[in-house]
Amino acid sequence: MLAGVGLNCEPSTVSRKTPTTNYPPSTTNSPLPTANSSLRIGLIGDTHYPEAGPLWDEAYDALRGVGLILHAGDLHVVEVLDWLEQRCGAPVLAVRGNGDDGGAGRPICPDDPRLKPVQLVDAGGLRIGMVHDATLPEQPHRTLDHIMHHHFGGRVDVLVHGDTHLPEVTRMRGVLLVNPGSPVFPRNLSRQLGTVGFIEVRDGAAQAWIHDLGAGRPLRPPTSNL
Repeated sequence: MLAGVGLNCEPSTVSRKTPTTNYPPSTTNSPLPTANSSLRIGLIGDTHYPEAGPLWDEAYDALRGVGLILHAGDLHVVEVLDWLEQRCGAPVLAVRGNGDDGGAGRPICPDDPRLKPVQLVDAGGLRIGMVHDATLPEQPHRTLDHIMHHHFGGRVDVLVHGDTHLPEVTRMRGVLLVNPGSPVFPRNLSRQLGTVGFIEVRDGAAQAWIHDLGAGRPLRPPTSNL
């Protein structure tokens, strides 16, 4: 691991007291491309291939050079993960969305070691949890703490989710909530340039922002988990 920022992935059912480490295939026992004690993670979700058509070149260009890509679900075909790895040069982890399990008459997305119902990543000591539908906003019977415990077995520092196609970065009681939106169906509109997201991990803290593919720039300044 370079500059003190490492990446570990553990299944949500494993207690933090007895963690089991599973690395993405392309990073097993390999250093991550980090600099100045930082790690940049690219976020993408709701790519809906083939109905949405191929990913825009702008999406690949924006994500190229990150240390890890997290896909927040509704990919529909696992080849999307291959394309991201090949064109962006980074390992990819993904979660299953409602459209990846045969919803709306679609075929079931086949098993792949990179694709799980939830993902839990340890990046530089920060717990980053990812699930397709985080069932937010909160309800009296479904609080953020309940959601985190249900999916990840406890609190996370960053919660990445998808499903709504609505880009969002917000902070709730010290947890950074990030939805990268959709690069192809933004805000559930017709095919057009949409959004991706980023998380920057540095010295035990994280900040996140949304990148507008059409404008080629962030939608707004980064939001920190602190």
